[in-house]
Amino acid sequence: MFNKGNWLRITGITFMCTMVIACLSNRLFLKLPNTQSISYFYLTMAAVGIIVGLVMNLYIEKMYSHPLRQIHEGIEYIRIKSEPGAFITITGLNDVAELGSSINKMLEELRNKQHELKESEKKYRYLSFFDTLTGLYNRSYFEYEMKRISRNIREVLPLSMISIDIDGHKIVNDTFGHQAGDKQLKFVAELLKTSIRKEDTLVRAGGDEFCILLPNMPNTVAQQRKNDILEAVENHNNKNPFIPLSVSVGVATSDQNNEYETVYDIYHRADDDMYYQKFNKDVHIKGRVIDFFLSALSERDYISQGHADRMALLAEEMAKRLDLGEKEKEDLILLAKLHDLGNIGIPDEILFKPGELTQEERNRVRTHVNIGYNIASRSGEVSHISGLILHHHEWWDGTGYPAKISGKDIPMDCRIISILDAYDTMTNPRYYNIPKTKEDALRELVRCSGTQFQPELVKTFLEVIENEVLLEVVR
Repeated sequence: MFNKGNWLRITGITFMCTMVIACLSNRLFLKLPNTQSISYFYLTMAAVGIIVGLVMNLYIEKMYSHPLRQIHEGIEYIRIKSEPGAFITITGLNDVAELGSSINKMLEELRNKQHELKESEKKYRYLSFFDTLTGLYNRSYFEYEMKRISRNIREVLPLSMISIDIDGHKIVNDTFGHQAGDKQLKFVAELLKTSIRKEDTLVRAGGDEFCILLPNMPNTVAQQRKNDILEAVENHNNKNPFIPLSVSVGVATSDQNNEYETVYDIYHRADDDMYYQKFNKDVHIKGRVIDFFLSALSERDYISQGHADRMALLAEEMAKRLDLGEKEKEDLILLAKLHDLGNIGIPDEILFKPGELTQEERNRVRTHVNIGYNIASRSGEVSHISGLILHHHEWWDGTGYPAKISGKDIPMDCRIISILDAYDTMTNPRYYNIPKTKEDALRELVRCSGTQFQPELVKTFLEVIENEVLLEVVR
């Protein structure tokens, strides 16, 4: 406490106090009788000055110097330790305490700003390396990891990679919306997480592409991982037939005989293998797409279950009556089964509404032809009938939808299917209508002949229905 600065301050204060006391006591000084009295007087004044100086110094030290030193030491501590979250403890007069309080508020604001900055940095780091939808590493991290592995590739040999692509993901987006597409992506991500070890790296490499880096894994084990993934997808489809999941999986492993092979070479080979699998799937697997579609339709249209089968029987008889060729007959039967494919994209509350639809709801239902077209056009097995699915609600007089084409501009198969569909809808129970008798349904077809339906085809259909054997089947 009594450092050089304090002693100077005490001396100065003492001198000033002595002089002040001396001046105040000037009259007393003039009346002193002798020199000895004067000496006692000065000694007394000096003692009083020293005492007053010490008291004032203690007061200044406590109320000003010490608090200011606390502020100085606190700021120095924060500067050296880089701890803006620390606070300064201050005692003293209000003005000094207020100064310290202001500094503490400033430090608190600085701490909050630093916290916000750290959170922003964490978020930026997460967004830089992670996919926000699936929670997996993203393409940026994938590139970073491949560069890191490239620097020490010998430590991870044999290195295997698995490339996975979701088949028909765009169809799911177009048909059921991006929410359903996102759900599919998240499901695949969770499925793949079960196929990796702690040291493996699973990334979402692109829109519907995933990749797994498998250090120190031989090809035989990597191939088994591929089979495990495909088996998990198969199990999912058996339990959830509504939106079938299909993936193409490619595998590649480092070539021990090629010392110049890079991580990128392995990745490209895995990717090439994946695309080879995608475009060269077994015919049996390809044919299952139609079964998936029919299963999905059956799930959505359980009230009129059997509609597709009844339509197929009627279509086959119409093809015979019209003497269509084998290929034309097959396409007509296929259209009979899949003409309402787009209904799987219509919400249940509209598709199964018991009462009359609003205009907005009717417009939504009409989009099923576009949805069906989008699905079929992206499926190699049924893409050739996608245009027929699109136009199966056109009317003979041109007032149908979606293109409002008329007469023989409407494809022949569509003109036939519109009659068969109307008949089966009228004679079988639906949420929105009570079924008509066969006679009433036929009368309705005749009444709409020339407007909704082609007259000649209505006549042919009447001949088909007169076949009592078939009638028993379609009742």
